[in-house]
Amino acid sequence: MRGAARTAAGLLTAAAGSALARTARDLAARAATAAVEAVLRELLRDALKLALRDTLRGIIVEVSRDVVVDVARTTWTTATRPAPPG
Repeated sequence: MRGAARTAAGLLTAAAGSALARTARDLAARAATAAVEAVLRELLRDALKLALRDTLRGIIVEVSRDVVVDVARTTWTTATRPAPPG
């Protein structure tokens, strides 16, 4: 029984250092790297969308204020203009 266990351990040790094991580890590392890159890509995309949304919201608020001020000014100017002689 001990001989079989030693033989199995020797085979496992030899298999762990084989080209097949190195290839499997390399493929696993590449797959893990690809998964991490995909997650980071999604996180960055979401962060960029949120940042752009906040920036655009600020721009829209500023433009809206400018339009309201301009409309109020034009309306006031028109309402207070003297009547044309007639």
